[in-house]
Amino acid sequence: MIEHGQVRTSLALGLLLLALLVTPSESSEDYTTLKSVEDFEDNVMKSADVWLVLVVGMSSDEIKARGIDREKCQRAIDQLAVITEEMKKLSVQVALADVEDIAGIASEFNVRKRMLPKILLFKTRARDAESIKFETFQDVDALRQEVLEILKDNPTRKVKSEDQTERIVFDKITLAVGGSEL
Repeated sequence: MIEHGQVRTSLALGLLLLALLVTPSESSEDYTTLKSVEDFEDNVMKSADVWLVLVVGMSSDEIKARGIDREKCQRAIDQLAVITEEMKKLSVQVALADVEDIAGIASEFNVRKRMLPKILLFKTRARDAESIKFETFQDVDALRQEVLEILKDNPTRKVKSEDQTERIVFDKITLAVGGSEL
């Protein structure tokens, strides 16, 4: 017979496991899952790092999913682990966001459900993003070349990796207001 204390312990462990499965912001693939507008602001906009954000629509609600090509969104998500590995080489952070979770941001950057999946590259601290075509996103080499082209004017710095090799890191462009020459 199961005692009351065992049931409570089992229930508590079950709830803890469920919380761990439902709420992580980091996935095992090293990309960040943005669960809210606040996550987006804290991770992408406040960061000095360049970010590539994949916006998808994966709602199971048929009304919310109208106009969304879920198969195309799933193909983009399936490609994300490979893309993340390639972007890490360029020191570009990668994030995944559902359009419903970041609705205010999606509206600000003109992301519409019929456009999903949408790939945005945030290369400045300004509220601005470069859009990358889905076809380019599907080809890792083409994506790497396009990202490098977009980031050609961004500041860089050298950092040492764990294995003591130097690599170039791209930083976001910070736009200065005013200046001595007018």
